[in-house]
Amino acid sequence: MRKVLIALKKKEENVEKIAGELLSDIAEVLFLEDIEDGVEDVEVLVLFQWRGVIGEGLIGRLRSLKFIQALTAGVNHLPFEEIPENVLVASNSGANAEYIAEHAFALMLAAAKRLFLHDRLLRKGEFRQDIFSKPLRGSVLGILGLGSIGRRILELGCSFGMKVYAVRKSGKPEAGAEFVGTPDDLPYVLREADYLVIALPLTRHTEGLIGERELSLMKRDAVLVNVSRGKIIDQEALYRHLLSNREFTACLDVWWNYPRAEESFRQDFPFEKLPNVVMTPHIAPLVPGYFENMLRHALENVRTFLLWDSPANIVDRKDYVP
Repeated sequence: MRKVLIALKKKEENVEKIAGELLSDIAEVLFLEDIEDGVEDVEVLVLFQWRGVIGEGLIGRLRSLKFIQALTAGVNHLPFEEIPENVLVASNSGANAEYIAEHAFALMLAAAKRLFLHDRLLRKGEFRQDIFSKPLRGSVLGILGLGSIGRRILELGCSFGMKVYAVRKSGKPEAGAEFVGTPDDLPYVLREADYLVIALPLTRHTEGLIGERELSLMKRDAVLVNVSRGKIIDQEALYRHLLSNREFTACLDVWWNYPRAEESFRQDFPFEKLPNVVMTPHIAPLVPGYFENMLRHALENVRTFLLWDSPANIVDRKDYVP
C-alpha cells in the first residue's frame, strides 16, 4: 500500500481521524511519531510548516517522494531549493477562501464607515456627525489576483454594487468583473480603484510589487486591503505614504515581521501609531473548525493524486526559485 506522511502529531486537531476517513482505504498514513519507523517509501508529504518540523536531512530520506501537499494557501515558506525538481508541490488554495474574503470586506467596511474612529471618539464623549463615510455602491473595487480568494471577493463586491477591476497573470476575463487585465495593466487598476484588495501569493515576482511608485498612482483617499502576505507591499513605502497622505487608509491582516512566543508585535516602522491604519493579527481564516477544514481540503487533493494522478493547485516552482 502506498504511504503518506502527514507532518503533524496524530492527536492534533483530529488529524488521525480525518486522515483515516479520507485515506485509509488507499494508503498507509504515517505521522510525526512514525518518522523513525522508516520513510524511504513515502510518496506523499503533507505539511503545515517546514522549518522546525521537517528535521534536517528528512527530505533526503524520502527517496520515493512524488508529491508535497501544503496545508496553507501560500507556499512561500517551502525551501524549493531543497525539494527535488521531479516532486510536485500543491498549495491548499480555496480551503479558507470564504473566511478570508469575508475578513477583507470587514476591514474594507470598517475603513469606509470610519468605525474605529467613531468608536474611539464616542468612548471619549465626542458625538461627531460631521465625519462622512465612503460608499461602496458605485465605487471601483480593484482586486490583485483572481484565485479562489480573489474570485470570492469579486462576488461580494458585485453584491455590494461595486464595479470590479482586476489583475491576474493570464488576463482572462472573469464573470462579474468590468475589467480584467494582466500585470502590465496594474497602473491602470491602481489609478481607478477606490478600494484595492491584494489577494496574490507571495512569489519572487510579487514581492515588493506595491512600492512608492504604485502607491503614488492610487487615489488620495483610497483604501488598501492586504489579506495575502505582507511582503507584497514595500513596508517603508507604505508607512511613508500613510504618513504623508492622511486620507489614504491601509487595512492590514498580514505583516512583514511576526513575533515569536512572548515577543511584542513590532514592525520596522510604527504603523500602530498611525490613525489611518486598521490592523488585525493575521486572523482572516480563523473561525471554529478552520484547521480541520484545511486538513480535509488538503487530504481530498492527496486522494485525487493517489487515485487519478491529477491533483489541483500545483504551483510553478519557477515562481519561487530562478
